[in-house]
Amino acid sequence: MPSAKKMRAATVASTPLPAAAAAGATPPRGRPRDPGRVQRVVAAAERLFLADGYERTSVDAVARDSGVSKVTIYSYFPTKKDLYAAAMHAVAPKEPPRGFWGDLDPAAPRDSLTLAARRFLKFHRDEAVLRKHRTIYAEAAEQPQVARAFYASGPQRKMAEFAAFLKACQAAKTLDIKHPELAAEQFLCLFFGDGHLKAMLGLGKPSAAADAALVRQSVDFFLRAYASRR
Repeated sequence: MPSAKKMRAATVASTPLPAAAAAGATPPRGRPRDPGRVQRVVAAAERLFLADGYERTSVDAVARDSGVSKVTIYSYFPTKKDLYAAAMHAVAPKEPPRGFWGDLDPAAPRDSLTLAARRFLKFHRDEAVLRKHRTIYAEAAEQPQVARAFYASGPQRKMAEFAAFLKACQAAKTLDIKHPELAAEQFLCLFFGDGHLKAMLGLGKPSAAADAALVRQSVDFFLRAYASRR
């Protein structure tokens, strides 16, 4: 007859893992999970980690916010790091939504680049996005698997999708771009200057007029470099 220890191990092995395990966290232990309860815990952890940061967020606070006991939380996520990994894994797919560049028109590069710049800048000026980035960057060295998941589903995907638009401009002969991946990085990084640095540090954000000028001048600069030579 199997031992109690082996029976418990079989139960854990046959139970679907929550997001923490998908992000590389230690597999949870204990009794079978209630998916709705796990979701409440992860949602509460996401809110608190983004609002208060890793150090100031306690498992007790997550228990209060989610209405799930601390003992049950630890049965799902053995450590606070595992809970953080699950919460940030839940955040990553929202960064940004898919189709962010979907309506850009390769036949109208100036209008499309202007639209892309405004959208990109608005996204990165949003206080919720800034809080999310501060939290993830602050813990990146301690939680490299979270940093990798965030990068792959957010910045990397966003850059690749924008590069695909530039490649379409090259095919339409409206821009002369030999290396669309490099050009995508060059364009988007034009918006990560002093204004973004101050916003990340909580030192205020540029005015709407300053952002409008940044968009206009950046589009002009990019088009001077990559205007079609035909």
